[in-house]
Amino acid sequence: MRRAVAATLLLFVSQISWADEHVLGDPLGSWELQHVSNVYSKDNQGQIILQTNWKGGAENYGTVFGTLTLGPMSMDTMQAQIPSRAHWLGQGFLPDGSVAVGDGYGILASEKDSHVWSTDLIINISDGSKIRSIGEMDLETLTWKGKNYPAE
Repeated sequence: MRRAVAATLLLFVSQISWADEHVLGDPLGSWELQHVSNVYSKDNQGQIILQTNWKGGAENYGTVFGTLTLGPMSMDTMQAQIPSRAHWLGQGFLPDGSVAVGDGYGILASEKDSHVWSTDLIINISDGSKIRSIGEMDLETLTWKGKNYPAE
């Protein structure tokens, strides 16, 4: 099981690296979120699931609330800061009174012994569009900042 998860993560990381070599195009907008809380739990197999909750604002999406879920992963994987599968589920409250929901997957990665993490997510938006959201989390400031790009 561990080998299958590691192989899947390596494949995903290589796909992201490949995509980075291509032009992302002009950003659709930037965003900045503040950390609210973490929730730690375990699944039926004893693997750790970490949910980080965020709030803030995003261009084109207004006020945003959401949860980034990491895992499932072993304690060793979490301690070693090995790249983790990430799932974003959030909601934006647009200035016109409408609501947008974003649901997508990607990866969270860090350099060893660093408290700054990079994220790369492909998010499906409730209006039928899809975005690539690239950001950076900083433990010192408890912020997660980034930009959204068109995704195919």
